[in-house]
Amino acid sequence: MARAGLTADRLTRAAAEFADRVAEAIGGRSGGGYDLGEPEQTDAVRLLHSTFHGYVSLERAGAFHSHPRGVEASWLRTLDALGSLLRSWPA
Repeated sequence: MARAGLTADRLTRAAAEFADRVAEAIGGRSGGGYDLGEPEQTDAVRLLHSTFHGYVSLERAGAFHSHPRGVEASWLRTLDALGSLLRSWPA
């Protein structure tokens, strides 16, 4: 991702900012459509945090560079999938 102008530090900051926005949306405070209560909210935030942390850690270690699909395309697809998951969170 550094080749695309997305350094690991920038990705880490972006993930943290995104996690904050998602936490607000999960609680229904931003109109994001998730509106999860507790304990689902805690579980969802933990899932997101571990996904973001894992992705950044693997990217920093160079684990994604051997595959022809662009890392940024996979990241955007991951965010789409997480949004779908949050909208259909099991009760």
